[in-house]
Amino acid sequence: MLGMAPCGWMVAYGMPCPSCGMTTSFAHAAHGSLLASARVQPMGFVLALGTAATALVGTYVALTGSRLGHVLGDRLTPRFLLGLGVFALLSWGWKIAAVRGFLPASIGTP
Repeated sequence: MLGMAPCGWMVAYGMPCPSCGMTTSFAHAAHGSLLASARVQPMGFVLALGTAATALVGTYVALTGSRLGHVLGDRLTPRFLLGLGVFALLSWGWKIAAVRGFLPASIGTP
């Protein structure tokens, strides 16, 4: 989609790296193709949504002086971050399954 060089891990090991597909996933999300973003790399989709939400909340806080940023920041507990890490590993597994052909092409890639 983006015309970039293939992932170095993919070339060297025949397996995607943990962040393989993140850039493509962000690009899909930025263009409004949310389903394609989630299919390419689920963690990239979650991070793209988080980035958009952070930009919106940051702008709101900057314009209004609201403490919403602090309230939301307090939700970033170790448990939440651990869950995010587990999801990242599962997303890497999803990407490996898609590359290895364990998922139907219509599910694993756009």
